[in-house]
Amino acid sequence: MPALSYRLRRGQGDARGTIVLYHGFGATADDLFSLADLFDPAGEWNVFCPQAPVALQYGSETFGYAWFPERPDELQMAMTGQYFHDLPDMQPEGLVRGAGTVRTLLHEQNLDSSLIVAAGFSQGAMMAVETAVQSRIDGLVLYSGALIARDRCVERSGQFHGLPVLQSHGSVDEILSIASGRDLRDMLTEAGALLDFHEFIGGHTIPETMIEATRRFLQSVSLRDSSEER
Repeated sequence: MPALSYRLRRGQGDARGTIVLYHGFGATADDLFSLADLFDPAGEWNVFCPQAPVALQYGSETFGYAWFPERPDELQMAMTGQYFHDLPDMQPEGLVRGAGTVRTLLHEQNLDSSLIVAAGFSQGAMMAVETAVQSRIDGLVLYSGALIARDRCVERSGQFHGLPVLQSHGSVDEILSIASGRDLRDMLTEAGALLDFHEFIGGHTIPETMIEATRRFLQSVSLRDSSEER
């Protein structure tokens, strides 16, 4: 995997922790980075937005990036949506390798010594879940995601037990169906996650109400950590 580029906003003073924001299929690191000041207006958290390694191109022009798939034929299927029909039974190499690479970057930047909240939109939400599968984190924020690598998640279900999770999904999402979001919700619930699920009337997006919900979620993760320290 090529070296990942990223955007980073360090928190002021002694940051509470690090929010890892994974963008979705066809986007860039800048897309979610623009939300940092809305999630955390006081600048109390580090915000780390990695950019996926797979360039999506039309002719010679790159119009976005993806975490997976990587093969040209599968990328072509992904452009039409056909690739994503059997997500629960998939375990793409880019999913596993990408999350591992991001954890290495966090360590290199000394961003992994305190609280870690993994967050993402769409394909980025799948990356956030994989981050929790691979290592201990302190919270998950999942916007318009779907269950992927079901067997792997079930096998490592202990990673989700007691984990605070904020999840949202639109009831008329035409990209990743509400059913796929509910499947993810059910897996997390069965694994013992502390899940706050928001189903809203809308499509494949992050509604404004979830910005405030995310801000409250980050505060609750901080308070929970302080309580456990005592």
